[in-house]
Amino acid sequence: KYDKAGLEPLIVGSNKSIIGSGAGVLNGKGLQIKKDAENIIIQGLEIRNLNPSIVWAGDAIDLQGGNDGVWIDHIKISLVGRMFIVTQSDGSRVTVSNSEFDGQTTTSASCNGDHYWTMMFYGKGDRVTLDRNFYHDVSGRAPKLGRDGTTGTFQATNNYFKNMQGHAFDIYSGATALIEGNVFETVKTPFTSSSNKGTVYNVPDSAAASACSSFLGRACEVNKASGSGALLSLKTTSALSTLAKSKSFLVKPVAASQVSSIISSSVGPTRLKARSIRGRWVRY
Repeated sequence: KYDKAGLEPLIVGSNKSIIGSGAGVLNGKGLQIKKDAENIIIQGLEIRNLNPSIVWAGDAIDLQGGNDGVWIDHIKISLVGRMFIVTQSDGSRVTVSNSEFDGQTTTSASCNGDHYWTMMFYGKGDRVTLDRNFYHDVSGRAPKLGRDGTTGTFQATNNYFKNMQGHAFDIYSGATALIEGNVFETVKTPFTSSSNKGTVYNVPDSAAASACSSFLGRACEVNKASGSGALLSLKTTSALSTLAKSKSFLVKPVAASQVSSIISSSVGPTRLKARSIRGRWVRY
């Protein structure tokens, strides 16, 4: 048995702002951004209880493709049967920032109390920024970047991954990604072993951080892991060459040592009023 509302999302068109002011809740229903809709802000909102025990019974935020200029900020998502956020078909340009993705569930598909389907960005030509988000108690696709046969460009900065019994980054061959200044705490698998098929620069050490300067005009920030599985060393400099073409739009992250305190004080809808918007709200 499931609630039909989970399969009947609220449809969002172009030039729309959905602002929850820290107190707005969508209970049992998600959002679907229409194909080719653009200039959309989703902010200060909590989405929860979309048939959490049934895999195909609703996504929290579904971008139908070709969505240019979408900002998802200061939200919280929990207890969803399928995806927290997913992009479809034609590429979208999206920033997800200052948000919490809570995977605690009693109906885990991976049988470990963690939600599996977290984020999947596989639209052809996706351009996605993930900045200062808190992922916890999830076990997979956290996030999944790209898919074989399509291309996408990604920057992930100052995100905090905690208490994850599965994997965080799952990167496919079509993805180009710069991943820097993130923290992995008690994460079983920070990067899937197949993530080396992507064009990825994940700044595994100080030498790799310094090497960014010749491409981006600044050093990158090293990722940090504690109580976690090994971080893959992914240093494909062609990823930097690609991202450098849009460097004026890239986030400049802080050191990983500052991430925990930033996340605890700024993430989620209830902290919207204390936000600090960094740079342009939609990246490259």
